[in-house]
Amino acid sequence: MGSPHVLQNIRIPKFDPKNKVHKELAALSEEAHSAASSGDEKRVSDIEEEIDLLSAQLWGLSESESKEIRQSLIDLKR
Repeated sequence: MGSPHVLQNIRIPKFDPKNKVHKELAALSEEAHSAASSGDEKRVSDIEEEIDLLSAQLWGLSESESKEIRQSLIDLKR
């Protein structure tokens, strides 16, 4: 498990309630928590995909960069 200091080395923008992407990510987070607590793994997976797309948009990642990150995460789980 990582320690909190790693957050000092990545760009995490402060929440802006006027930013549409920020609001959508917050809503999806709440949905994911609700789906997880009810055991709906399929819904959690679907929401995670939406979060990935919005996060890539937030950080200005291209579709290919986003796919590469997702593939790396899959490889790490093996």
